[in-house]
Amino acid sequence: MTESFLDPKSPPAFSNVIAFIAFGEENNRQALFSICSLLSCLKSGQHRFSIIIYTNYPHRFKFLQSLIPIDIRELLDSEVKLAIEPENYFPKLKIMLMAEMLGEGSVENLILVDSDTIFREDP
Repeated sequence: MTESFLDPKSPPAFSNVIAFIAFGEENNRQALFSICSLLSCLKSGQHRFSIIIYTNYPHRFKFLQSLIPIDIRELLDSEVKLAIEPENYFPKLKIMLMAEMLGEGSVENLILVDSDTIFREDP
């Protein structure tokens, strides 16, 4: 089950986290492609990080959970609107989510990946 980013979370499987924020139709398509490019670069069973994706389309990423542990966290439109107001400044949401992940205590290293990133080698 997905959770709102305002709700408590279970800790990621590893202290190293690669996180994605995907909000909106195009951004979600890009994030899915980015995650697939990341997975294509990994050697089987040798990943050293957890993947967290914040998305308003959690159903699009469910199939990935059978390939690798991915923590899917649902972003609700109302929460995003509240986070970016009054300036309608989307980077504010990124800052809030990074602070949330680092505040969980189990994340030591965090990489926030833009959804249009294409991986060519294991990070």
